[in-house]
Amino acid sequence: MLILSLQCDTFEYAVKSPTAQAIDLDPGQLDVPNRFENCLFLLVSIDETDGIKQVTRAAKAIVKVVHATGVKQLIINGFAALSGHPADQHRAQEMLRLLGERLAEREPALPVEHMPFGWRKRWIMDVVAGLWAQRSIRT
Repeated sequence: MLILSLQCDTFEYAVKSPTAQAIDLDPGQLDVPNRFENCLFLLVSIDETDGIKQVTRAAKAIVKVVHATGVKQLIINGFAALSGHPADQHRAQEMLRLLGERLAEREPALPVEHMPFGWRKRWIMDVVAGLWAQRSIRT
């Protein structure tokens, strides 16, 4: 598992168009801006060999970044392009779901937003500069 973690003063995304792996989505959600402040945007790539051990390690590392940055929300986006050997869509979706659960267990007061899997999105972000603001996490 490889994660690119970006601390953002503001982050906004809008769902644009489906890929072949897109989950079902209400058409009313297309082109609707979703805006967040003081958040951690996580681009998460699931490898074909990743399992619960990698998910648990990732959650622990992400919580460390949360504590160092003081962010108030997490946004998780599955992003296969970071992996040389990406998991199939079902395994990737399951690992992303488990990652969200592990994060909620470790930090119950911290909201976790999952961006729709398999959809192309437009992003606008104001990324913070700082020691913990831009990190890569490999488990």
